Amino acid sequence: MIDKKKLREKYLAKRSSLTAGQVKKASDKIAAKFLDIVDRIAAERIMLYYSFRNEVITHDIIDKLLVQNKKVFLPYTVVAEKELQISRINDIKEDLIEGVYGVMEPRKKENQSIKDLDIVVVPGMVFTKKGYRLGYGGGYYDRFLSRLSEMTRTIGFVFDSFLLNELTLEEHDLPVEMIITEKNIIDFRGDDY
Repeated sequence: MIDKKKLREKYLAKRSSLTAGQVKKASDKIAAKFLDIVDRIAAERIMLYYSFRNEVITHDIIDKLLVQNKKVFLPYTVVAEKELQISRINDIKEDLIEGVYGVMEPRKKENQSIKDLDIVVVPGMVFTKKGYRLGYGGGYYDRFLSRLSEMTRTIGFVFDSFLLNELTLEEHDLPVEMIITEKNIIDFRGDDY
């Protein structure tokens, strides 16, 4: 049984050791693949996370989606309820403030419906080749994913070297339907990309 806390520490240290150039280069490749998928499925309502700590960079993706007039949503944390809620943003510079855990989140806390999102992009420290993830340990995304419509496509962004064969799973762990790395797209729904 793999200790999740030790695994989290190991991969956080590994990710912290990546250079800005390595993160940017891999992130750009992931972004290109993602934006192509958005176009192919004509997604209009998209939730992303605002990257930090050497995560796959999402800032450029958010900007590009806003320029394309997509409806872009970012999560915010409601600590008292231990859940994520979402608000729509229209400007990455004006509509965000530093929130819980130092993560940038929407200035306006609107708690908009998650039922008609086309895509939800999920961060993770690591992902398995079956779509399961290891996050920061709060369980916020697992609870959030359990509330989504089955029509919402869930996508994990991860650097290829952070893709594992297996993780110790718990009852509440939910997989994403697709993983995008700088090298590959793994689609568990069987769509052809």
